[in-house]
Amino acid sequence: LSLHELAHVLAAKAFRIPVPEVEITPFGGVARMEDMSQATPFQQFMVAAAGPAMSWLCCLVCAGLLQLGWMAYPQLEGFLRWSLLLLCFNLLPVLPLDGGRMLQAILTPMTGWEKAMRILSTAGIIAGLMMNALAVWGAIHGVANLSLVFAGCYLMYAANTSRTRTAAQCIHFVISKKIKLEREKTLQVEWLGASGTLRVRDLFRRLSP
Repeated sequence: LSLHELAHVLAAKAFRIPVPEVEITPFGGVARMEDMSQATPFQQFMVAAAGPAMSWLCCLVCAGLLQLGWMAYPQLEGFLRWSLLLLCFNLLPVLPLDGGRMLQAILTPMTGWEKAMRILSTAGIIAGLMMNALAVWGAIHGVANLSLVFAGCYLMYAANTSRTRTAAQCIHFVISKKIKLEREKTLQVEWLGASGTLRVRDLFRRLSP
């Protein structure tokens, strides 16, 4: 988990994205970054992909040690199984998982940052509900799986939190722009031309946060 979050931090630092803190929870870690919407989609994708790439590398090293017989411990086999399971879970294409953040980076140029975030956060809530429904179905048929229940509840909670914080994050990005302008005195801007008959709400869809 530490190596996974460290990979996110190092990738963000490489693109000069500030990382004020890393939060560790019972379900994983979250590297909190500033101004991610100001990063290019490629930068967002690389930062999100850095964690799973590190997890996959750790799995390969672990499998290699077992294959060579250098560390043939049962605990290591269990660690490898759980690591692969968590890696697959983390690559689900829903927010706030890394798979969702990678997909968000791909969708942002087509839908805009805010719409992509809302779509994938809603998908995260639906995925959590499906996990709980699968756990109930398994319990009815005599196969109880509390891990699936915990994962589903966590995914619903975290996805809903991401969804409700979207507006606050947009405001934060605007304020950070103001602070950057006061500090650096100049900012690069983009001019947009529009006809007089265009509705304001249609113009807003062309704007980035």
